[in-house]
Amino acid sequence: MLSRQAAGNGTDGGLISSVPASLFVAAAGRFSMRCVKLMSICDESESLTSFTTPALWDVLPPRTRHILQDAAKFAAPQALVEPYHLLLALIDSQRSGAQYIIAQSGVDISTLRSRLMSATRSDEPPGPNAELKFSRATMDLLAHTRKLSQSLGRSYISTSHLLMALAESNSPVGRLMQEAGLTFDVVKRGWRKWQRESNLRRRWALGLEAASAFRPVMPRIPSFKTAAALAGIPWKVLARKSLLHPGYRTDPFRMYRFLRQARPFALDPLLPAFVAVNYADVQFVIKDTRFGRGPFLSDSFPPAMRKQLGAPECQRGLPAMMLFADPPRHTRIRAAFMRVFNSVSMDLIRRQMGEIIQSLLDAMASRRTFDLIEMFSGPLPTSVITRMMGLPDADAPVLSAWSDRMVPAIGIHSTLQDLAQADVAYAEFSDYLKLKLSRGSNEGMLGALLDGDAADLPQEEFIANCMLLLMAGHETTTSLITNGILLLVRHPAQRAIAMQDGKAMAMAVEEILRFESPVQWTGRVAMTDVEVAGQRVHRGDLILAGIGAANRDPAAFADPDQFKVDRAENRHIAFGFGIHYCLGAMLAKLEAQMALQAFFGRFPGAVLTGESLRWRPGLVLRCPEKLPMVV
Repeated sequence: MLSRQAAGNGTDGGLISSVPASLFVAAAGRFSMRCVKLMSICDESESLTSFTTPALWDVLPPRTRHILQDAAKFAAPQALVEPYHLLLALIDSQRSGAQYIIAQSGVDISTLRSRLMSATRSDEPPGPNAELKFSRATMDLLAHTRKLSQSLGRSYISTSHLLMALAESNSPVGRLMQEAGLTFDVVKRGWRKWQRESNLRRRWALGLEAASAFRPVMPRIPSFKTAAALAGIPWKVLARKSLLHPGYRTDPFRMYRFLRQARPFALDPLLPAFVAVNYADVQFVIKDTRFGRGPFLSDSFPPAMRKQLGAPECQRGLPAMMLFADPPRHTRIRAAFMRVFNSVSMDLIRRQMGEIIQSLLDAMASRRTFDLIEMFSGPLPTSVITRMMGLPDADAPVLSAWSDRMVPAIGIHSTLQDLAQADVAYAEFSDYLKLKLSRGSNEGMLGALLDGDAADLPQEEFIANCMLLLMAGHETTTSLITNGILLLVRHPAQRAIAMQDGKAMAMAVEEILRFESPVQWTGRVAMTDVEVAGQRVHRGDLILAGIGAANRDPAAFADPDQFKVDRAENRHIAFGFGIHYCLGAMLAKLEAQMALQAFFGRFPGAVLTGESLRWRPGLVLRCPEKLPMVV
């Protein structure tokens, strides 16, 4: 637990004793070495430790992890997860390669399931301190499955690989399968047929069940067009229907219009997720308690099982963030941080924002051309959140660099390099915060958090959610200010309306949030089987809720593709909805209002240089990589 006493004793004092383990990069080094590296963290040439053979955890895609979790439920009355629990979970699985193979085998699966259920009953109760974990036989089976998948040219363990390994084993479960007719040859033939299956939805479950929103087990595919050709699917079919369309980054709204007309709620052919684009569907998925955030990270394994699989104690801090937590854990963390936000003096925040804005504008005034993000919309939010947290202004650049490295880790298809960079950044930030707290830092939000309920948070939750504050205060607000200036430069008549007074600018910011939402997508996982837009979604299915698409839905907004800064009815969901509504929404709006008013007050003739804009990669954040301007 965190305490003021521990923070002020001049030592670590057990305050934050565990640094998150890195899956791909060894975050080794003493405190002193970390501090030396703080000033060089922005150096993109910084070498990373070579990748080692990944643990079992790293080669288990989400669908397979859910199978292991289901097996643990079958084994709950006992202390060990046995191979027959895995087979039961595979039999009951939905939308998986194993399910397809079993259905194609023609085997009377009900009889086999009954025999397996009988085997799960045990008259011998577990010991009083028994902890649920995998048996030796199950761990041996997983190791064999990994070798089997590698022999088939796969770097991950799919549900179909598990089924093949069970059928091949000379264990009691393997003999039960063979007696039922579900032999290795039958399963292997089914797997080959599954590979040739032409149905796009089946191909989605086959080829991309290995993809993971936060821990992919394969590097990014170099060319989706080539992959589609090898799979025998016309590229034009996929290009029109997938969020991985090469033109998506430049104009996502064209894709949203197409999806809304053709397939408003459907599986993406190139991503392992359902995609929701209608306002009503997005709001339903975000709000309904049958969809959660916690399982997004497959983080609900018992501790002993996580350790057996080689899972990290903390995955770059993501599972400990309130953003990826469900009640009651989410409620507990959010309440601790909400009280601090509610206690912040708005007069002080306004004064600090005004000082930072004027300082940045003064530095820009001596230049005729500049990159807006580099000179203004990038450093402004970082400087604001740095001061709010009670950290030195001089540390803002390194804090910004850590945030930049963390953001790709929450992408939809992050690369191994992205994850490795995030591991290093989180470890550096963790050590930095430990150092500040050990020196008795008691200013700003950090001091208020330690004086309040946040002092009782587990240490990794405190660090992770301080990182979340940094990321949210930096990245999304940078996108909001950048998009706002871009839109008002392109629409001078709307800019004139917005610049009339503070109230008009406040309405303009709301329209900017709707029209060019900084966060385009948020994710949920089905906690149980549920129907959405007339389609059955199974437990464990990933849903991408299109915030940016919902904010352009004509069923919710009149003339949604028209930018109108005086729009009266504007029920946008740019900051989310329900229990995960953005904690700092009010501060972000205030910062954007003051920044836009001051920028155009100082540079009323600012225009774009005419260079073509490149939008930052990824699906989640919507913002140009650079915004060259002339004043």
